[in-house]
Amino acid sequence: MVHHRRGDRTDHPDRHDHHVYDPDHERCARTITTGPDGNLWFTETNANQIGRITPSGTITEFPIPAPFTNLAAITSGPDGNLWFTNWFPFGIPIGSGLGPEVGRITTAGLVSETAGPAGVGITAGPDGNLWIAGGGFTIRFPPLLIPENTSPPSIAGAPVQGSTLSEEHGRWTNSPTIYAYQWERCATSSGPPVCSKIPGATTADYTLSGSDVGYGVRVDETAITSAGGVSNSAASQLTGGVQAMPPPISVAATAPPISTAPPSISGTTVVGQRLSETHATWSNGPITGYSYQWERCNQAGSGCSALAATSQTYTLIAADADHTIRVSESATNSGGTSAPMTSRPTTLVSAPTRLSILRVFPRAFRAALNGASVTHKPTVGTRVRFTMNVAGLVRFTVERVAQGRRVARRCVQLSHGNSKSPPCTRFIVVPGSFAVNGNVGSNSFRFSGRLGGKTLPPGSYRLLATSRTSAFSNVKTATFSVLT
Repeated sequence: MVHHRRGDRTDHPDRHDHHVYDPDHERCARTITTGPDGNLWFTETNANQIGRITPSGTITEFPIPAPFTNLAAITSGPDGNLWFTNWFPFGIPIGSGLGPEVGRITTAGLVSETAGPAGVGITAGPDGNLWIAGGGFTIRFPPLLIPENTSPPSIAGAPVQGSTLSEEHGRWTNSPTIYAYQWERCATSSGPPVCSKIPGATTADYTLSGSDVGYGVRVDETAITSAGGVSNSAASQLTGGVQAMPPPISVAATAPPISTAPPSISGTTVVGQRLSETHATWSNGPITGYSYQWERCNQAGSGCSALAATSQTYTLIAADADHTIRVSESATNSGGTSAPMTSRPTTLVSAPTRLSILRVFPRAFRAALNGASVTHKPTVGTRVRFTMNVAGLVRFTVERVAQGRRVARRCVQLSHGNSKSPPCTRFIVVPGSFAVNGNVGSNSFRFSGRLGGKTLPPGSYRLLATSRTSAFSNVKTATFSVLT
């Protein structure tokens, strides 16, 4: 039993640090493990929390959100995070798939969940997977892929009161599909910036207010995969100090704004990417507001038609492929609204990388005993052909095909205890992968039958080819057999 210590709270709103032991404060700690951060981590079943103990004895508790209801085991995962199981979720049958049964918590206390086998034991195996044990079963469970930032997000827009800043995604590994944002206001008078979160500023766009004048502004971006892998946040560079909107000039009458330079467009012209408008230059200030109209044009930048898009940003859709895009901006002051000023058209919008065909011939072959996955020897392995509509990198992985039995909505390994259950097909990931640069049209190479430095043993397999951009990903598969 772990007895927690009371004391001052940290600045984290959902955790409590304790500094004096209280022997009457019991939370029913179930399992404990050493974390990747050098601290001890444990599950608290009755309190539905995960605790952390530093080597000096300070305890921090992280509440685990519903519907996790009965925490069991915890272990350090191969991905630098901690993984835990949810044994017998109340009201949910084991293995039903109706409740989260495996969870992940980062060393900073960020929790995500995923469907998985409910078990009383969990550990990281030497093969880079998690292994979960329960009542009569042991299952290998691949950990979630967590996005890693390779280039921070950026900010488009002028740091002037009343202007709208737009966040442009950073670059991430493992193909995130969802992004979360938090804008921050930072004092930069001397030393490192001191930043605080701006309440309610959690979208991709932020309009500067009078409270921002004299401060720098930045945005934190968090990336999330479709499987639930949550990244650590990545911060953009600070803007320059936000400037106040110039005071109005007292004149007998103010003429509407007149543009002296057109607006411009920034962003990548690929379907799924977001374009951002930068204001035109206007006379007869102060400008009190702007309006926008995005248009789709032909390849020459003419024959334009208005889109249902009237904000400062626009996300390209499939209908924009093989077209150009432009935007018109109007400005308003106390004297009225200007005539619209139109940007130059973008470059031609392209479709994302796509695979359309994947074939293996011959489908049955003998694997090489040595060498790389891709070989130039004409008598080794098999020929792989694939077709692409846009040039790009294609990553290949292999899964072993095996017969299993359907138990509680899952296809599990055949055993004496489940031999009478309905049959099913299992796909088991073979460690390793390799990549090939694909050109527009038909491509081919010879696959040696080796992966991750090892020869595939005889059996049935499935080859997976994945082409991916920051906005789209598609997979093609082909089956083959390795002969003895």
